[in-house]
Amino acid sequence: MNKAKLIISFLLFFSVFHAQGTIEIYSPEPGAVLELGQREVLVAASLFSIDNANPKNIKLFVNNEDVTAFAMIEEEYVSYIAFEPRPGTHTIRVSVSDSVEREWSFAIPAPSTKAVLASAIDFHGKISAGNNYDKIDTQNLNVNQLNMNFNATVWDKIKIRSKIKLTSDESEFTQPRNIHNLDFSIDKYLEVRIGDSNPSLSEFTINGKRMRGISTHLKLGFVSLKYAEGEFTRSIQGKLTPDNAYSLTTHTDSTGQEFAILKRNNYTFQQRAWMGRIQLGTGKKFKLGINVLHARDKISSVDSNIDDALVTWAGSTSSFGLDSGKVYTASNLLRMNNIYVDEGDNWVGVNPKDNLVLSLDAGLSGLNRKFFMEGEAAFSLMNNNIWDGPVSKAELDTLIDGDVDNKIGGSFSLSSIPIDPEDYSDFLIINQNLLPLVPIDPAVFDDSANVSFMDAILGMPSLALSGKMGLNVYGNLFQLEYRQVGPEFNSFGNPYLVKNNRQFIVSDKIRILSNRLTFGIMYKHQDDKILTSVITPKEQNTLRLTTNIYPGQGLPNISIDIKTINRTNNIVAFDTLSIDSISGIVHYADNREHTETLNLSLNLVHSFSVRNINNTVTVNYLSLGKNDQFQNRIDTSFISPDLESNVFNVTAISNFTSGLKTIIGLSTNSSVFSIGPGEKANQDFIALKCIGDYRLKKLKSDISLGVNYAKGTGASNVDWLGFKGGIRTEFANALNLKFLLEYRMKNAEGSKSSSLISRALLSYNF
Repeated sequence: MNKAKLIISFLLFFSVFHAQGTIEIYSPEPGAVLELGQREVLVAASLFSIDNANPKNIKLFVNNEDVTAFAMIEEEYVSYIAFEPRPGTHTIRVSVSDSVEREWSFAIPAPSTKAVLASAIDFHGKISAGNNYDKIDTQNLNVNQLNMNFNATVWDKIKIRSKIKLTSDESEFTQPRNIHNLDFSIDKYLEVRIGDSNPSLSEFTINGKRMRGISTHLKLGFVSLKYAEGEFTRSIQGKLTPDNAYSLTTHTDSTGQEFAILKRNNYTFQQRAWMGRIQLGTGKKFKLGINVLHARDKISSVDSNIDDALVTWAGSTSSFGLDSGKVYTASNLLRMNNIYVDEGDNWVGVNPKDNLVLSLDAGLSGLNRKFFMEGEAAFSLMNNNIWDGPVSKAELDTLIDGDVDNKIGGSFSLSSIPIDPEDYSDFLIINQNLLPLVPIDPAVFDDSANVSFMDAILGMPSLALSGKMGLNVYGNLFQLEYRQVGPEFNSFGNPYLVKNNRQFIVSDKIRILSNRLTFGIMYKHQDDKILTSVITPKEQNTLRLTTNIYPGQGLPNISIDIKTINRTNNIVAFDTLSIDSISGIVHYADNREHTETLNLSLNLVHSFSVRNINNTVTVNYLSLGKNDQFQNRIDTSFISPDLESNVFNVTAISNFTSGLKTIIGLSTNSSVFSIGPGEKANQDFIALKCIGDYRLKKLKSDISLGVNYAKGTGASNVDWLGFKGGIRTEFANALNLKFLLEYRMKNAEGSKSSSLISRALLSYNF
C-alpha cells in the first residue's frame, strides 16, 4: 500500500489543474488494454475536487463486487490493488454519494492457446549417444548406446517422465539390455510406471528387482495400495549352433530296437509375476503392510520344436542311415524313423518353477523418531518342477509316505483339509516337488515330541523374520536387530537373500561435542541353527569399534575402525578317510573350522590452503590378519586359512586458481597367504598415479592427462604402465562432449600384452 499511496500522492499534485467537482481517474485509464500476465493492477481515483467527501460513504466496486473493505479510502483519493485479474473486460465504479459516482472499464487480453500451454507445461530432457570400446589382450568389446530422458510437468501437479536406453549389446539370447519406461504421477496421490521398473514391496518379497510390465502406487492418506505385474525374465529359445538347442541321446528298448530322443536344452522360460501391497498408515509414525508375490515360469513360452537347430550325430555311421560326426538340422533328424522329440517333462535344461510369498510388516515410531520399531514376517512356498501340474486331494494321501491311509505323512487326516490343491492352481501348483512339502514338522504334533510348538514354528524352513528397534536419545543411537532366513525360503523377487542364516545385532553410536566426536560399538552373532535338526551349527561373532573425529576447519578428520571376527563350525573330531593296509597309516579329513580375524582401518582426511592453492590429502591404512586357532592339524591335505595383508594409500588433490587440478597417489599392498598344504607365499604391490585436469573457461572445456604405474612381486611378478587422456567440452550451453582414452602395457611373468579403453559420449540438454 505504501507504493500505491506514493503514486496517488504524486498524481494528486496535478489534480488542481482539472475541473472541480468530478472524480478523476488515474489508473487504469478508461478503455486501457493491459499487458497479458500482469499480476497486479492498481485502481486509483482522485476525490480532490469533491467538496465535503465523507470517507464513510465512499464505495468501490470491481465487476459489481463491493471491495470497499479491501481498499484504501481517504477524503482525497481511493486506491485498490487487484491481484492476478483474469483475462476479459473489468468494470470499476467509485461512488461518493447518490449523485456523485463514476464508472469506467479496462481490459486484459486472453492468452493464446500456445501461451496457455507454455505456462502450464514445463518440458525438458536429455539425449545422449555414446560408445564404449574395450580391448583387453585379445578380447574386444564394442558397445554403442543411445539414451533419451524426457520430463514434463503440467500445472505443477501432473508429472510425466520417460527413459529410453538402447544398446548394441541387446540380444535375443540374453535377458534385456535395453531399458524403456514411462512414468506418470498425479501430485502425491498416484504413481504409474509402464515398462521397466524396480518395484519394492518389502525386504523379503521384492525390493528393487527389475521387472518389465506395469506398476502402480495409489496413496490415499492413511491407506495406500501397490500393485505390479509383468515379467522377471523373458523367454530364450537357445542358439541354433550345433548341440546348443538340443541334446541327442540314443537308447535301446526291450526288444533290442535302437531309438534316439531329442531333448531341449539351453533355454529360459518366461517368468511372469504379480504382486500387491496394502498399507495402513503413512509410515511416519505407524504402518502395517500386507504383501503377496506370485511368480511362475510359463512352460508354453519355450518351443519344443526348433526346426533349424543344428545337432551333431554321434552314433555310428550305419545307425538310422546317418553319418557319424555329421551335423543335421532337427527337422531332418525327425524325418528319420525311430528318432523322436521329447515334448514332455524330461528336458535337459532347467525345470519350470512356481513361487508364492506372503508377508506382513509393521512399523511404529514416536517422539520425532527418537524411538522406532519395525519388523517383517514372511512365508514362502516354491515348486521346483511344475511340468506335471497340481496333484488332487486324493493324491495327497501317498504324496509323502506312500501309504494309503487317508493321511498326509501319517499325521494329518485328509478329511481335515478343506481345500483341493487343484482348485487353487492359479495361485500355486502343489505337487511332490513343493518346497517345503510340509511347512512344519508333523512330529511336533505327536505326544512324544521333544520340540515345542513355538520352536517348530520359528524353525520352519521357509520362514523369514526380521525385527529392529531403535532409541535415539541423549546423543545415543541404540539399536537391536534380529533376522533369520530359513534354508528353504525362496522369493523370485529377491533371489540374492542369504538363506539358512540367523543373526542378532546390538549396536550403539554415541555423538558428543556437537557431533564432532562419535563412538560406535556393534556386536553381531550369526549362525545357521534354524532347523532343530542341526547338530554342529556354523557360528560367527563380530565385534566392531569405530571412532570418528571431526575437529573443525583447518584440522584433519580421523576415522578408526577395529573389527574382530570369530568363526567356527563346532566340529571337534576328525573324519577317517582311509587306512593303509600295509603301513597302517590312517588318513584323516580335518573339517574343523575355527578362525579369528582382526581388521584395523585408519583414515585421515585433511583439507588446507597454501598460497591460494586448495589441497586435500587422504591417507588410508588397512591391516587384516586371519589366523587358524587349531594347531594340531594332522590332515596332510589341509590348506591353512591364515592370511595377513597390509594396505597403505595416500592421495593428494590440489586445485589451483588457474583452473588446474592435480591428483597424485601412492598405494602399497603386502600380503602373505597359503597356496597349498604347508605352503605359504607373499605378494607385494606398489602403484603410482598422477592425473592433471585443466579448465579452459573461455572454451568451456576440460582437458585431462594422466599416467599410472604398478608393479607386483612375489607369487606373481607383473608390472604395467598406463596412459590416459580425455576432454570434456560444452557447445552452446546445451551440447556436451566427453571423450576418454586409456592405453595400458602389461608384462606378466615375461608375457607382454596391452589394453585399450575408450569412452565417448555426446549429450544434448533441452
